[in-house]
Amino acid sequence: AHLTLLHIDLDRFKDINDTLGHAAGDERLRRAAAVLRSHIPPEDFIARIGGDEFVLLSRRDPQGADFGALAARLVEAISEPVSLEGHDCRIGASVGIATRSEPGESAEQLLVNADIALYEAKRKGRNRAESFNDELRLNTVEAKRLGDDILRGLERQEFRPCFQPQFDTRTLEIVGVEALARWEHPTRGVLAPDAFLPVAESLGVVARIDEAILDQALFQAVRWRAQGLDIPRVSVNVSCQRLRDEGLMKKLRNMDIRPGSLTFELLESISFDSADDGLKRAIEEIKALGIDIEIDDFGTGHASIVSLLELSPKRL
Repeated sequence: AHLTLLHIDLDRFKDINDTLGHAAGDERLRRAAAVLRSHIPPEDFIARIGGDEFVLLSRRDPQGADFGALAARLVEAISEPVSLEGHDCRIGASVGIATRSEPGESAEQLLVNADIALYEAKRKGRNRAESFNDELRLNTVEAKRLGDDILRGLERQEFRPCFQPQFDTRTLEIVGVEALARWEHPTRGVLAPDAFLPVAESLGVVARIDEAILDQALFQAVRWRAQGLDIPRVSVNVSCQRLRDEGLMKKLRNMDIRPGSLTFELLESISFDSADDGLKRAIEEIKALGIDIEIDDFGTGHASIVSLLELSPKRL
């Protein structure tokens, strides 16, 4: 039998709770529910399944029902501003659509598929609808496989640094090296971060990759000195995840780091304008240990001059 599921998630709903209180949030939920009821035919079933999540379940023939158009109407109607306590309350909605493709496909799998489509709608900017399809299915399978490979690669120490020389433009002498993370994948060869970083971020293991690269870069610096190679400075990229890791500070305090010999490169997109006190304290403590701070990819993250002055990096 035909079975289609729409997973509807309210965008910016948390802002209503945080600014106007939970009573206003509850009222906004009631109005969203009323909008959903008014737009669906009586034979469809709709329910609230989470804080700001709804599902619509329909047995109508998807060829004639045009669930994409229905989802677009729901997004538009929910996005209409509503006046609450004298305030204009604007929220949006993202919708994931999944239709049973095989008779034996379970309801649980259908919900998973709709959830994947919902995530895709949010990834593409929210306030829109996306349908689950074979491409999304393949992407999900590939992301799962890549995630397993990343975890296995961390266990097998497959993440290695490649060193990019940094030159003085006047003398052409090497003044340092930047450690670039590379994954020596057993079947796909050497992979750059764009091949694994998004999945690593979703797994929450970027800090572990950072740690592996830092440890190997520092070990290599010791070897260079022992061989009589004068490499004054090693620069290592550090993620926001890693900066918040208390283990990093403990490790750095126990190391005898010569001031100026180690640099942490921070992406400007870490967003220093919105950095919390904990992140700022970590950066100040790192600088106090004699470790320089650089801003990498300067100009791409749109940090303000005020936040850059507050951070006071050694280099851009």
